[in-house]
Amino acid sequence: MIFPHTVTLIPAVETQSPLGGLQYDYPGPGASYTAFVQTRTETRSEVLNTAGSREATVIYVLGTCPAKELDWITYGGKTYEVTGVIPARSLVETHHTKILTLQLDQTTR
Repeated sequence: MIFPHTVTLIPAVETQSPLGGLQYDYPGPGASYTAFVQTRTETRSEVLNTAGSREATVIYVLGTCPAKELDWITYGGKTYEVTGVIPARSLVETHHTKILTLQLDQTTR
C-alpha cells in the first residue's frame, strides 16, 4: 500500500460546560500523519444512513496512530470525525492503522 497523503489528527478533549454538562473541545493544531485516504465507504449501509449528505471515509495511516472515537481528522479542506480505529499488526509491529470516519457537516476548522 502506498501512503501519498498527509492528514492531521486533532484529539478530542473532554471538558465541562458552564452548566456542568460534558462537551468536547478540539484544541489545535494537531499532528500530521502519512496516510492513504479512501473517500468512499466500505459498507453500503453507511452511505444509505447519511443519505449522501456526508462522506464515509476510510483513512489508512502508516504505522501506529493514537486516534480514538470522536477525534477529528482534517484532509483536503474537510473535517472528519473518527468512528472507529483498527490497528493492522504484523508479527513484530503495527504496519498501519485503519481509521473509519464520517465527514462533519459543519466545523470550525
